[in-house]
Amino acid sequence: MRNIKEILEDVLECNIYDELSKDNCENWDSINHVNIILSLQSEYNIKIEHHYIDKLLSYKSIREYLKNNSSIDFYE
Repeated sequence: MRNIKEILEDVLECNIYDELSKDNCENWDSINHVNIILSLQSEYNIKIEHHYIDKLLSYKSIREYLKNNSSIDFYE
């Protein structure tokens, strides 16, 4: 199972760091945002509710969401 950083690196093709967000990553556009969500759902076999999708715009927010809303034991 890939970790969150690996998923983001694969989709965004950039180095992932704690403060990474849509605001400071030029590759994080709307299409790649959808690809991130789809990759997370596929990798962790989860469903991310649609009202959360537009809030998951940073590495930290994704990490916190998965920590608080899934029963999987993922690693960062």
